[in-house]
Amino acid sequence: MKWDGTATISTTPSPLGQAVGGSGSTNFSGNHTLLGTLTASNSATLSFTSWTTGYQYYIIDWIGIIPVTNATHFQFNISINAGSTYINPTNDLGGWEVTSSGSTAGFTDTAASTSVIFLTDVISNASTGSSNGHMKLWNLDSGVLWKQFWAHSVSQSSATANLMTSRDQNGHYRETSAVNGLQFSMSSGNISSGIINFYGVN
Repeated sequence: MKWDGTATISTTPSPLGQAVGGSGSTNFSGNHTLLGTLTASNSATLSFTSWTTGYQYYIIDWIGIIPVTNATHFQFNISINAGSTYINPTNDLGGWEVTSSGSTAGFTDTAASTSVIFLTDVISNASTGSSNGHMKLWNLDSGVLWKQFWAHSVSQSSATANLMTSRDQNGHYRETSAVNGLQFSMSSGNISSGIINFYGVN
């Protein structure tokens, strides 16, 4: 890994990642340009509303996210008017959750939901816990194509003490307008602490 203003990051694709849409995978090779960083401090929302467009795809990394309210999800939605309003277009998604106890569960949303998308399972607000993850976003700049994403998270669960939950999911928004705002929040309460980095990749 090399960091020099713009970073070149290469990782080995996971089996789950290789199954995501065509040539897309968890292999985030390419020239990464940091477009912005947000730091939570008892924040109701964290939003990116201005960035340089024209990248092949975009990556969000969240680091050390801890909610104020226990047993809440880290979530995101989008804007097509630079953050004046945030919308939840019809979306379709599916994925898997695996816990450190060995349990696995698949989930799908075949009903074409218009709910905000959860990026994690329920997270503990313990000071020693957190959620960390990344999301790959395609077609944000397009005025024709639906917006596709793949996300992976590892979180300390609020369900059982010391339980870790890994969540892998992919899906799309049925939205053709260019996206120019991304907002992150908890399903209830504020984000106590954590960092979100936003990259463009060519």
